[in-house]
Amino acid sequence: MDNLNNAKKDNFSRKTILVTGAAGFIGSRLIVDLLREGHQVIAALRNAATKKDKLLGFIATEGLVDPSISFVEYDLSRDFKLDSLLADAQAKIHVIYHLAASFNWGISKAEAERTNIKSGLALIEWAATLKQLERFIWIGGYRVAAPPHESADELYCKHGGYEASKILGYQAFIEACKRLNVPWTAINPATVIDGFYNYGDMQYIGVADMIDKLYQGRLLALPG
Repeated sequence: MDNLNNAKKDNFSRKTILVTGAAGFIGSRLIVDLLREGHQVIAALRNAATKKDKLLGFIATEGLVDPSISFVEYDLSRDFKLDSLLADAQAKIHVIYHLAASFNWGISKAEAERTNIKSGLALIEWAATLKQLERFIWIGGYRVAAPPHESADELYCKHGGYEASKILGYQAFIEACKRLNVPWTAINPATVIDGFYNYGDMQYIGVADMIDKLYQGRLLALPG
């Protein structure tokens, strides 16, 4: 059993992994786990020059010294192609975790489509050119997995820019991966719970919002 485990560890260690949305709540913790497993991480984030020191500080608090991580500037509003950004590393990337999204309840339809749909599809198109790519992993959100019955315009009218773009982006992601023969995995967490909010934006959405209101004694009850 030990030999088998060692063989598996050798087979899956030292991958080069690109993570978008690296400075976020999930992304930062994902990076820590990947580094602990011995992978080389490329963290793609907006305003990398100002955010990387804070992210490195968080990584250090997790007991990781001299982590195998590099940073690249990645802005959803304009960086649809990564060839120039990752010219030296793209031949080495084995796995892509795409977490980057524009999280804003008041986002316009045009901006939502550009940042949460078109940018993701462009990333998949680029990923399809990576011959050594083993997996493209899409981190979505809650209530996006079921195919919508409404039109795109109806979704934007009903849910607003952010939620509608996440629903449509998820469906477009699956279709693009199948069309381009990109090996994919989709993860749609219902909520994110962590005991220590020492890095990343603290968000209460869905179940977390309900638990918070219950704890504060502000949870509305339906009349019997």
